Amino acid sequence: MNKLHPVLRCLFFIIFPVVSGYYLIQHGVHASGKAQVALIGGGIILLIIAFIFFLGYLWRCSSCKYWFVAERVKREELGREKGTKIKTLTDKVKNRKGETVRTIEKEVVVQIERIAYRNYMECSHCHFKWTTNSVEEREL
Repeated sequence: MNKLHPVLRCLFFIIFPVVSGYYLIQHGVHASGKAQVALIGGGIILLIIAFIFFLGYLWRCSSCKYWFVAERVKREELGREKGTKIKTLTDKVKNRKGETVRTIEKEVVVQIERIAYRNYMECSHCHFKWTTNSVEEREL
């Protein structure tokens, strides 16, 4: 049986009340303030769990499929290249009281450097080894 089955079952019990409560509120069924707070709290919990699932998926072993077992054992630089990027800067104009009067946005061209890496990964569970490539951007 799938290793994630109990996790998915628990996730269903979190998603179902949130989705059904949202559906009821959207279709005119009156909900008390406590129900709305519970709905918002359930939505926040759902987002946190989804983020954990996303991280687990990123750090899974491609051989044994266990989550959170990938370890980077070595990182090798493949190359560097310089380039430009358009960045939006925001300036806030404030009055004497410190209140924001207006916001000015301007686009500027910034110099960046892209660094390509080869990451050597190893599973801490089955010791399977694989490589991934990643790119990091830095402003100069």
